[in-house]
Amino acid sequence: GGFVEGFPAEKSDLRVGDQVIRLNGTAVSNWQEMTMRILENEGADLEFSVIRNGQSVIVHVMPQLSEGKDIFGQLRRLPRIGIKPSEEFIKERYKLREALIKGAQFEWQLTALTYEALWRLVIGQLSFKMISGPIGIVSMAGSAAQMGFVALLQFTAVLSVSLAVINLLPIPALDGGHLFFLLIEAIRRKRVSLAFQERVTQIGFYVLMTLMVLVVYNDLINIGAIEKLKSLVFHPG
Repeated sequence: GGFVEGFPAEKSDLRVGDQVIRLNGTAVSNWQEMTMRILENEGADLEFSVIRNGQSVIVHVMPQLSEGKDIFGQLRRLPRIGIKPSEEFIKERYKLREALIKGAQFEWQLTALTYEALWRLVIGQLSFKMISGPIGIVSMAGSAAQMGFVALLQFTAVLSVSLAVINLLPIPALDGGHLFFLLIEAIRRKRVSLAFQERVTQIGFYVLMTLMVLVVYNDLINIGAIEKLKSLVFHPG
């Protein structure tokens, strides 16, 4: 890794090549965990436990608040220390039980983030422009593939969880909608009429198709296709 010039890490006792094993007493095993811990600390003093030349060293770093985008793309003041990840991947092998626990924790974090993003979208804290559709997904998959197989695999996991979460939303035409009808029937102890289910499902389908069109349009804007089309139409030649 390395340091960003002018940030606290550069002036601290951290050294290039240090392997961070704990942050504020909590074990961290990857870059994502460490950055999340720094953000959760909200600018308070950070205690890094690092391995340096085979020895354990404790280093304290006080983050500085600077404007930047959070994981949802929102501009806010974030605690930063100015470190950059190493380009070298370190492979860790876990026993089956530990691997299952790690995987479950990762999936839970992704699920929680997906629901939080959807909620922020509903209440207006997240711009619709942040939502990607098929075109955006292909573009991101290509970028992940260029970073290597591990990055592509991780992207696939994120995409799978996101699709599963959306599919379980109580929206007619999705699996979550069918589960919602079953829940209503269980509470009422009476079947919902087939005609009503069909009407509601049709409405849900039209809503989903409308959202799909908007998402694709958003993708086209993000890749600059709309601007190119406008220039061709209004400024031919």
